Amino acid sequence: MGTTSDKAPRPREAPLPGWLAVPMARVYALELARRNRRFDRGRGVVRLDCPVISVGNLSVGGVGKTPMVSRILHWLRGVGEKPCVAMRGYKAQGGLSDEAELHRRQFPDEPTPVVAQADRVEGLYELFDSDEGHDVNVVVLDDGFQHRRIWRDLDIVLLDATRPLSDIRLLPAGYWREPASALARADAVVITHAELADDDAIETMSAEVEKHHGERPIAVARHEWRHLRRPTKDGVKRMDVAWLTGKTVVGLCAIGRPEGFEAQLERRAGEVARLFALPDHHPLDERTLRGVGAVATKLGAEAIVVSEKDWVKIEPHAAALGETPIAISELSLRFDEGSTRLERKVIGLMREHEQRD
Repeated sequence: MGTTSDKAPRPREAPLPGWLAVPMARVYALELARRNRRFDRGRGVVRLDCPVISVGNLSVGGVGKTPMVSRILHWLRGVGEKPCVAMRGYKAQGGLSDEAELHRRQFPDEPTPVVAQADRVEGLYELFDSDEGHDVNVVVLDDGFQHRRIWRDLDIVLLDATRPLSDIRLLPAGYWREPASALARADAVVITHAELADDDAIETMSAEVEKHHGERPIAVARHEWRHLRRPTKDGVKRMDVAWLTGKTVVGLCAIGRPEGFEAQLERRAGEVARLFALPDHHPLDERTLRGVGAVATKLGAEAIVVSEKDWVKIEPHAAALGETPIAISELSLRFDEGSTRLERKVIGLMREHEQRD
C-alpha cells in the first residue's frame, strides 16, 4: 500500500480539441485582459461596509477552497466575529449548493449565513437587510479571485502543488482561469495538495510564486481526512479514520480533484475494490446510487466511502445505496507550514478595520 505522496495525478485532457481550443483560448486571454484592466481602474467595483476576505485560485476546481473557507470561518468565529459566506453556488438547488450547505452545517447551533447566487452583490445586500445578516461584520468570498466586482481587503489564492505554473494553458485549451502573472494582485498565496507532490515540486512552485507574486507562499497545506461519520438508525456516529483499516471498500465522489480522495482512500482502507470518480458537481440521484450500491454488494464491500461534500447530495437518497455501511470522510487542511502566519493575517485585518472605525 503506497503513501499519498506515491500517487501520481492522472493527466487531464483539454476541455476541447486543440484545433478549436487554441484559438478560443487566445480570445479568452484577450477578453480576460480587457476585463482586468477595467477592474484595475476601479470600474464596476463595489465596496461593502465591512471587510471582505476572498479565497480563490487560478485553475479550475479541486484546489481546496471549501476547506480553506472552513478554516477561516473557524478563525473568525473563534475571536467573536460574525462572518458570512458569499459564493456563486454552482448548480445550486433551492438556493444552496453542496459547498454552501457544508458551510451552513459546520456550526449547527448558529449556522453561518450563506449567499449562493450568481449576483453576489445583490445577494449580500439582501442578506444585510435580513434578520439573519443583521450582525454580519465580515464577508468571506468562496471562489472569489476572479469575481472582482466586489472589493476585497484580503485576497488569498490557492495553488495545487501538482499543477506547475510553468505549464499553464488557459481555458479552453487547458484548465487555467488566469496566467501566473495574476498572482501579482494576490495578498497571500497558499500551496495545497502537498500530499500529492514531493519536496522538489513544492520548492519549484514556491520559487515560481515568488517570481510572479513578489513573495514566497505564506503557507503550504495538505488535504487530510480528520474523521469519518457513519449514518446509523440511531443517528450519525463519528469515528476515527482507522475504522477503514483492513476493510474492502468502494469509493464514490463527484469532486474537482478525485486524485486526492483516491489517495486518501488507498492509504486508509485495506482494499479499494472500485472507485466511482464522477465529474465535479455531478448529480447523485437514486439511479446513480442504486448502481453504486449494487456494485458494492457484488464486490462484497464492507463500506461505501463518500466525501463530506457529496454526502449533502447523497443524504436524501441514501437508502438507494442498499445495505452496505456508508462512511463519510471529513476533509480538512493540515498545514505543513504557515498556519499561524495566515491566521494572523486574517485576524489582523479585522483588528485594523476596528481601529479605523
